Amino acid sequence: MHLRKILSLLLFTLAFGSMQAGHRVVPQLSSQARYYLLTCDPGTELYSSFGHSALRLYDPMNGLDQTYNYGVFNFNTPNFYLKFAQGKLLYQLSVSSYAGFLGMYQEEERKVISQELALDEGARQTLYKLLEENYLEANRYYAYDFFFDNCSSRIRDMLEKSLGQRLVWKEIGKDDQRTFRQLIQPYLDESPWADFGIDLGLGLPTDRRADARMQMFLPRYLMEGFAAASLDGKSLIAAESVVVLPRRELFAPPFPVSPSLLTWGIFALLAALTAFQFKRKKTRYGWDFLWFFLLGLTGLVVTLLWFATNHGATQYNLNFLWAFPFHLIAVFILIRKRKPAWIFTYFGVLAGLNLLLLISWPIFPQAYHTAFIPLILGGALRGAWIWYFNRSVQPE
Repeated sequence: MHLRKILSLLLFTLAFGSMQAGHRVVPQLSSQARYYLLTCDPGTELYSSFGHSALRLYDPMNGLDQTYNYGVFNFNTPNFYLKFAQGKLLYQLSVSSYAGFLGMYQEEERKVISQELALDEGARQTLYKLLEENYLEANRYYAYDFFFDNCSSRIRDMLEKSLGQRLVWKEIGKDDQRTFRQLIQPYLDESPWADFGIDLGLGLPTDRRADARMQMFLPRYLMEGFAAASLDGKSLIAAESVVVLPRRELFAPPFPVSPSLLTWGIFALLAALTAFQFKRKKTRYGWDFLWFFLLGLTGLVVTLLWFATNHGATQYNLNFLWAFPFHLIAVFILIRKRKPAWIFTYFGVLAGLNLLLLISWPIFPQAYHTAFIPLILGGALRGAWIWYFNRSVQPE
């Protein structure tokens, strides 16, 4: 009896020491243990528009049936919205019951596909140890990046760590030259205003070509990547099934006015205003103040997303070329009684730059939303008006 107590105390000490050192002692999985990649269809909310991925571990001998979910964040985080806007909100790995996880998608009637991974006992145990160590309080939090470090890419990374060179991803063909922006586009077709806002806020990194591994930031492509991958020369997927069937079509009711309809309507008003002032040979700068102030405000938001946040995808955003933040200063100079001569040159150069953007549209390195065209035209039209009529007409 005395010996058993000593051994028990020794085992407890070793286990506690391992946890204190940043390691988690995990039980040995049984031969019946299985892993499943869970791929959930997109929902109606913007945050769920691209779907979701999670990893299920099922081991009936050890009473385990749980999901590892990297897409969780805490709404009670201090300064939650500010940190979210700045890209400083930490996401985390959570572990929950499989039944609880599935219940959410059954309630929302969103399709869930389950793929069983063909892992041997050694790989299953290695993956289990990595996941449990990743779940430690010191390790579970991470800086979320939509394209490069999210709920799907983390699962891919954990498979790579546990399997090493045994795992081989299938390369995509040379004909697949899609960028990150093109990959997310189909998910935004039913949400035109979200599409407009995302194209406004995302910069050049979004127009980078994504190879097969990079494409796995989207749950659908993670699922397809797993289906096409090989482990020791054999398929990584042992079986596939649908565990939640959608009972209805999921779509958000469209906003009655599309971005293109609104922006072309704005340009039509600017064109009508210009024609009216041209006919009268007179001009006022009140409407120009409002128009270029709004463009400058848009440019300020674009610039702040670039320089004042940790969002990698919002950097190097060339939208600032037509939504220029300096407009916020220029418009106040424009409405002064005494105006420096350079302010008219400023708007003349602006008009030329906007026209150059439109001419170079097909070869421009950043893909622009088509609803930006009338906004760029409007900037060119009013900029040219201010420059030209200052040369021949004294404004009232």
